[in-house]
Amino acid sequence: MAARSKARKRALDVLFASELRGESANDALDRAITEGDAPTNAYTVTLVRGVVEHQTRIDEILAD
Repeated sequence: MAARSKARKRALDVLFASELRGESANDALDRAITEGDAPTNAYTVTLVRGVVEHQTRIDEILAD
């Protein structure tokens, strides 16, 4: 699997885990980093932070 594909999968894993735990995606990402389970690709961090930044617009698009 290509590096970007792995990064996308890891970002989805972090986002899904944050939903299950009822925590923000930023908190889930920070916890993963603190616990040594950090994403190995910086693109994962970019994706997770981007989802958080644009969450309102993403929700609007999905609602349509």
